[in-house]
This record gives sequence, C-alpha cells and structure tokens, in this order.
Amino acid sequence: MDFVRRCKSKYKITDMYCDSAEQVLIKGIKGALAREKIPINVHNARKGAIIDRIRFTCLMMAAGRFFVVKNCKHLIEAFSGAVWDGKKLDDTRLDDGSVNIDSLDAFEYSIEPYMKRILQLYFGSGRE
Repeated sequence: MDFVRRCKSKYKITDMYCDSAEQVLIKGIKGALAREKIPINVHNARKGAIIDRIRFTCLMMAAGRFFVVKNCKHLIEAFSGAVWDGKKLDDTRLDDGSVNIDSLDAFEYSIEPYMKRILQLYFGSGRE
C-alpha cells in the first residue's frame, strides 16, 4: 500500500480497474484500501473485445495522440513484445507467458471506460 499511497500523493488517482476474473484479489485490494483509508474506487474491468482495445491504441498512436513516459519500462516492454498468436486464425494476441501481456491488460483496463469519449473528442461523433 506504500506504493499506492506514493502514487496517490503524486497523481490524481480516483479509480482502479481490475480483472473481473480475479474476485478474491479485488476483495483483498478493497479491504486493504479501506484499512489504510486510501480513497480509491475499485471496479471490475469491462473487458470488451481485445481487438477493440488494440485498434483503439493503434489509432491513438497513429494520430500522434498516445505517449508513454520513459520510466514506464514494463509498459514499453509490453508494447514492444506484443505479437499475434500465429496458431489462431482470428486476431488473437499471443498469451503464452513469453511476452508481458499483463501490463497491456492493465493499461487497457484503465483506458477502456474512456475509449468512446476519447474517440468522440478527437475524431468527432461521426454525425454531421
């Protein structure tokens, strides 16, 4: 919780998005935050289609509207190592433990609630 407290003192952190498949972990996080009196809302991640999250991030990168600070080494490594699963016919990201998918999942869970609004802000609603 020291790490969370340090981050909260430096950044405006109000919400945390966790993998909805990890309910025991989520309960533990909520309990620890409550005990430490750290006001952060914990939510289940939406976990929409992975391809939608990948396409969103690629679009933001291509538009020059996506940046990663250099000290986010795990996220940079995750983006650098992400590849498609060659054994699948559909667009599936390789998730066999050989690449850092967990950091990508965490990043995507954190932006997913805002993707639609970001697209509307930067690219318009599509209605004239």
